[in-house]
Amino acid sequence: MSTPSHPRLTRRLRPRISLALLAVLALVGWHVPGAYAICDPDEPDCPFPDPDPRDFYCAYPVLTDMSITNIHESGPALPFAYMYFKSAGAPKTGEYADYLGTGLSTPAGAPPQTRYDYDNNAWASNFKGPIPLTLESSRTQWEWSNTLQTSAWGPEGTPYKYGKVCKAVSVGGTRPDLGYTTESVYEDDECVCPPWDLPPCVCNPDDYVGKFRIYQSRCETDVWSRGYTKGWTNVRSAVVWDDINHVRYRLWCHTCPNTTSCATGPGVGPDRGPGW
Repeated sequence: MSTPSHPRLTRRLRPRISLALLAVLALVGWHVPGAYAICDPDEPDCPFPDPDPRDFYCAYPVLTDMSITNIHESGPALPFAYMYFKSAGAPKTGEYADYLGTGLSTPAGAPPQTRYDYDNNAWASNFKGPIPLTLESSRTQWEWSNTLQTSAWGPEGTPYKYGKVCKAVSVGGTRPDLGYTTESVYEDDECVCPPWDLPPCVCNPDDYVGKFRIYQSRCETDVWSRGYTKGWTNVRSAVVWDDINHVRYRLWCHTCPNTTSCATGPGVGPDRGPGW
């Protein structure tokens, strides 16, 4: 399907612009009327925020329960294993939403808007097991101790910020498909350091555990297609691979109509760490 050119681009630059330059502009997010915005202007990695108002559609996932078939722990921390999301970029990093949900009551049959407040004394990167350890780092680490152990977090779940997504359309445009996120999980192997660091520390590489996939597009089926602008989806089962035995999740879905930003949005608290 062809995409209409930007009117200012057509009038001023068409005589000298090349196809290569057009391709570069498309990659960095040049605004095309009616097309999806590629990022939220309040996100730090958004290169060229679009100043025009948009309708934003967003999802923030939480993981309600999960289990694994192999803890992959071979280092000195036996029998506990700390696991993390690869997309976090580091084993122990990041903050997640202070709360999700508005707390507003809804009519019978409507998507619930229950508000859940979260304990921020944990790493956003942590694929949380059921066992809290408090002396391993500056925040509580939720670790795994054996196979086929379930980590259950109830209907509020534990926020999975790396699956958070927002897409925008022109005001009054067709709702976008929020797609899906596929996440890899790794086990963090520690280093063995003898006294006085002689001989040098020996560090094992982190072990791949498995993958899971969640579908943010469930916001459409569970919330928006039913005529609601915000609410929780039903609990869904993720697609899993390798030593991830199961993952279940739900989504907080919300919209920000006719605005230039939806960095938090209705029912989404700011990302905060301990001691804020």
